[in-house]
Amino acid sequence: MSRALSRFSSFSIGLKLHSKDGVAWIFKLQRGGMSFNLPITLCTSVDPRWTIIASSLSILIDETIGKMINGLNSRIKANSRETSKKIADELENMIKNARIQKNLMSKQAAVKKEAEEKSDGLIIVSATYFCDGGDTLDVSTQLQFWVLKSSLRLPATSKCTMLGFYNVCATFEPPREETKSLDASHSSISSFIDLIRSLLHMKRTCVSSIVPKAILRIRYKWKKSIYEISVQDDEPLVLPSPSALKLGAHDRVS
Repeated sequence: MSRALSRFSSFSIGLKLHSKDGVAWIFKLQRGGMSFNLPITLCTSVDPRWTIIASSLSILIDETIGKMINGLNSRIKANSRETSKKIADELENMIKNARIQKNLMSKQAAVKKEAEEKSDGLIIVSATYFCDGGDTLDVSTQLQFWVLKSSLRLPATSKCTMLGFYNVCATFEPPREETKSLDASHSSISSFIDLIRSLLHMKRTCVSSIVPKAILRIRYKWKKSIYEISVQDDEPLVLPSPSALKLGAHDRVS
């Protein structure tokens, strides 16, 4: 009897009958191109009684493992749904709070923009806070709000904690490897080793995924010229910046 544990692994139970070696119970774990066999000798002669007992126990073990896997998968799915809902609710609150904060900042940002226009100072033309595979947020108003005397300075910390911002990488989902189902309604766990660890209430092994960092991209006007610069989420930002790319005169750049 064989049971698929994942796309690349399976677990099987069988009997080996030999006139010299007797009756042996064979447990086999196969993963990819590797396999591990564990033979257990039940008796040194071919005894029909042991054959019947071993066959019956094999069926019982296989059914028990199947029920345990299905139970584990049900709990995993329930926990996953609960966690997903909690994350979705938290994200919704973050977006809502950022929107409210932006609205509160907009009036003062407009006043500062008008003052900077008169002095030919620092104008935030456009600013985008985004994450590859995540969200994109327009933060032009938020950054103009923080302009002080034709200068903008942001520390070397994540911008998601600033007023009017939120964690745009919170919606990032790494690609998942498809796995075969153990039955029609339940997906398999990653491997037999994971199954044993779960049964023993041990921490499951997981592969950490690399979550991309958010990027802040800004186009600004300074002294009648348009500049553009991008910084990583945890990098400091000072505008005007000598590192910014000069795109040209403001009346020639769309």
